[in-house]
Amino acid sequence: MSKRFKSTSATKDAQFMLSKLDDGVGLVKVSKDSGKPTKEIILNDKKPEYEVDEWGGFLYYKASGSTINAFDLKQ
Repeated sequence: MSKRFKSTSATKDAQFMLSKLDDGVGLVKVSKDSGKPTKEIILNDKKPEYEVDEWGGFLYYKASGSTINAFDLKQ
């Protein structure tokens, strides 16, 4: 159960879930209103460390020891 909890994150309007996608492993943003996926982010990391900035609309992903990638969730 702990692994499942760590691989998901939620905001007010969306749920982020780790999933196997066509192009690799990544996060899927799912609308809480419709239940439909609204964005896919390929990370190719089965244990990603990430934070969602709901106010700013970005997802920050720690790719390696000193590299952090930012993904715009509004697009």
